[in-house]
Amino acid sequence: MANRAGRQILCNPIPSLCCQAGIYTRGHRSAAPRLLAEPSKQKHTLEPEDAGVEAPVKCEEKRRYRRIVDRIDISVRFGVHAHFAPYQAELTVPSWGTFCVTRATADKDSVLWAEVIWEVALMNFRLELLDVDRDLLPALYALEDSSTAAARQHELLEIWGMEGFLRPMWMQTDDMDDLSAADWEVRRQAFVRWARAMVQWPGVELQWDANVLCDRREYDGFEQQVIAVYCRTFYAARSRLPTVPLARPPSLYRHLQATTCPTDEYLGAD
Repeated sequence: MANRAGRQILCNPIPSLCCQAGIYTRGHRSAAPRLLAEPSKQKHTLEPEDAGVEAPVKCEEKRRYRRIVDRIDISVRFGVHAHFAPYQAELTVPSWGTFCVTRATADKDSVLWAEVIWEVALMNFRLELLDVDRDLLPALYALEDSSTAAARQHELLEIWGMEGFLRPMWMQTDDMDDLSAADWEVRRQAFVRWARAMVQWPGVELQWDANVLCDRREYDGFEQQVIAVYCRTFYAARSRLPTVPLARPPSLYRHLQATTCPTDEYLGAD
């Protein structure tokens, strides 16, 4: 029997080698040996130093490890390299405008919510306008001479104010956005600047007569036309509607007057 087994091994050495490698299954002697999976398709396992193989790492564990690594990376970047002091709740007092904002203040001051949402919507509108302009005029921003792109960006920043600020300076002045000004004549100048900037976009056709726009009814129609053209152009480029600025809260005046934390009068207490 030993000679017979030896002759079988010599005649067909592949099953014997497969058995030694652990890839030959019992009951399939005539079948071809099962090949090992490609390295890219093999399951990732933890291999400790003692050469043992543990169970595959679950997706939940991978996400947990990734979060830990991200936290360590953030701590090293800000704490070690940038020398930021660790967070301490008793020493950290957030502020909004000229007010000190605590959790109790935020829960009580409902006007504060309107102010924050107003600024977020306004900033999103301005950033989206600057960003979509780059998508619609790629050749202009690709020029080696960056002065043309800088002049174009300054032209866009002047739409909502001749000072050219991106952030609404509502703590320094009451006139921080000409597009939403209460005076329609101020809005007219801003909308003309907006229309003049958009006519450079491909496929945009806007025409107006400055003398005709002196009439309030004519201007109202022009204002609606400019907004409609911007929304259609933005939707064609991004497949969604743009962020629309909200009405300016009248409570913003309190940041021009107050110099300390809000009192009960500003909080709207009875």
